[in-house]
Amino acid sequence: MTLESTKAPDVPILLRPLTSDAVKDILQRPQFLSDILRCVGSPANLLLPDIASLNLDRFAQALNARRIMGRVFFAHKSNQSDSILRRLALAKASVDVASSCELKHALACGFNGSRLEATGPKNDEFLGLCLLHCTTINVDSMSELERVCKLRKTINIVGRTPILLRLSGFTSGSAPIVKESRFGISYAFAEQALDFVSSNSTDLELLGFSFHLDTIGLDERVQAIEETLNLFDRALDMGLSPRVLNIGGGFKTNYLAHESDWSNFNAQLKLSALAKRSPFTWQNNHFGLSAKDGVLRGNLNTYGFFEPNAGTTFLENLLDSELASRDNQTLSQFLSDNMIELWLEPGRSILDQCGFTLARVIEVKNTSLQNPLVVLEMKRQDLCFLDQEVLVDPVLLSSDGEDCEPDYKPFYLAGNLCLESDLIFRRKIFLPREPKAGDMLAFINTAAYMMDFSASESIMQPRARRVALTAFGGESSAYRFVLDEKYSPFDSI
Repeated sequence: MTLESTKAPDVPILLRPLTSDAVKDILQRPQFLSDILRCVGSPANLLLPDIASLNLDRFAQALNARRIMGRVFFAHKSNQSDSILRRLALAKASVDVASSCELKHALACGFNGSRLEATGPKNDEFLGLCLLHCTTINVDSMSELERVCKLRKTINIVGRTPILLRLSGFTSGSAPIVKESRFGISYAFAEQALDFVSSNSTDLELLGFSFHLDTIGLDERVQAIEETLNLFDRALDMGLSPRVLNIGGGFKTNYLAHESDWSNFNAQLKLSALAKRSPFTWQNNHFGLSAKDGVLRGNLNTYGFFEPNAGTTFLENLLDSELASRDNQTLSQFLSDNMIELWLEPGRSILDQCGFTLARVIEVKNTSLQNPLVVLEMKRQDLCFLDQEVLVDPVLLSSDGEDCEPDYKPFYLAGNLCLESDLIFRRKIFLPREPKAGDMLAFINTAAYMMDFSASESIMQPRARRVALTAFGGESSAYRFVLDEKYSPFDSI
């Protein structure tokens, strides 16, 4: 049998987006969306700040239902929006800031220092601002502890500075987490950190502990929690009074409407890597997969875009997990019984369905090998890093309201930079019809870590403008749009 005869036939490979009712409603207003692009240019990042507040409430409800004291910190790094922060400032939200500019932005949007927590690498300016605003410092190293104490004396801080000790390198459990991390104090040196805090207890207030895991697995999270809880016991023995367990982020988001789409994409990508079907990626890029002597090697090097246990579902599963070292009490029981606050740092889940990116079609042409190519008025960096892939199909919107029976055809999507690498996706997408100049493509659910996380102004192509959308007139009968920086949550009160 020849190799050619073993190839699977070409069929549409769809990755249809999960789309909320609110976003669906907006997508049914192409003239409204076209007007936005005429005002602010293409691409545009459209944000729904009210949805962020609703997502925050779901996390709070999961804690309240289990009688757990806690705080939900929005991870600022996931989006730079003014409107999102201003809306969350009116909710019971806190903010996790990872730079001095993020801290200033949060303050300007209505938060005070007591509602902020500082994480990540911190220079002296960042630490100094945290000290001045009495922001909780999530301490990442022993040297950072020392710098905090030194800076306190330099700028004459009165009152104790609230801190968390951030841990990593958990190796004492039954299944050690051995993956190396650049963040956190190694668990092996936790005792040394506690000694330092105890010796400087007139300057430092140990609120508790946090940890960093470069994994989203439930078992690894439970193991890290159990090992961290051991340090509560040790700190109490030393006369300290920890009361906060911060379990960080990692609450995934589901981007796809159908699990079957995700399964089929993975299966077809493996067949392509094994040369058992025609390629459907640019220059045979298989996103981490390869084949040698007919054997598939590697792993899919991308985010898992279909996730049934996302957001609050993952949190609830974690809270209901049993702690072997604590007489098999569930985590929620243990936290409630011992009056330990649980802090969370979701970014992606808070922004689930909070925004999408809209781009205008410039033209449709062919590549040098006669593959159909849709050229968009946007660049790859408006959506993702050069080395990442967004595995969610965009929604095609007609410029003139045209509607027809779908007849799926494959296209590559190209950006507006003079670079061969400026492909919005490095895979073919199957659109229900051939686009035409002036049509729009809507990239769904891009608010978290996509729309502005890696945006740049390469070859003087501007960054996408952010636009806030708010419903009015009862049951979402109409929408207003305003530039993100002009948004005021008080307008809807």
